[in-house]
Amino acid sequence: MKNKVVKVGILTLIIIWGLIGLARAGTVDSLFTTHRASKIGDVVLVNIYESSIASQSSNTSMGKQTQIGGEVTSFFGQSGVTLPTWGWTHGGNYSGSGSTEQQGTIIATITASVVEILPNNNLCIRGQRVIQINQEEQMIFIEGIIAAHDISEDNTIFSTQIAEAQIRYEAKGALKENQRPGILSRILNFIF
Repeated sequence: MKNKVVKVGILTLIIIWGLIGLARAGTVDSLFTTHRASKIGDVVLVNIYESSIASQSSNTSMGKQTQIGGEVTSFFGQSGVTLPTWGWTHGGNYSGSGSTEQQGTIIATITASVVEILPNNNLCIRGQRVIQINQEEQMIFIEGIIAAHDISEDNTIFSTQIAEAQIRYEAKGALKENQRPGILSRILNFIF
């Protein structure tokens, strides 16, 4: 019995000594917390929630009127000649208006890798996810700069915390192609 206790004690010391060595070598941050991205090749989970609404409208109204008229009181040096008065009036009005509105929302979770460490210890990240559903391919790309201290304890970060963020959502497939006008419609729209 005493022999088993000694063996368990030695085994426990070996495990603790090994874990302390790993922590000092930088491969384990802590025995009690999740590893946070800090080195090139580490991954961080990015929660993307982006919403944008843009609208613009304009109204233009213009009007112009020109009026010219005259009366002849002498004709080749002879006075008292009565010729009819003349006049010309031209007017033009233009009014136009236009408006545009665009709205977009993307909600996703994507894993990104640390690709560079900047001199101030900020991390450059880049990630992509490709999802294929029924011959439809959806791609999400993300890249930007994050501050290491913004990474939460569970190794996640929100897209709103990414500096110089570039987030793209693209789709390819039959559904995407059916949303696009046909070639004849595009040609006619270009001409007219």
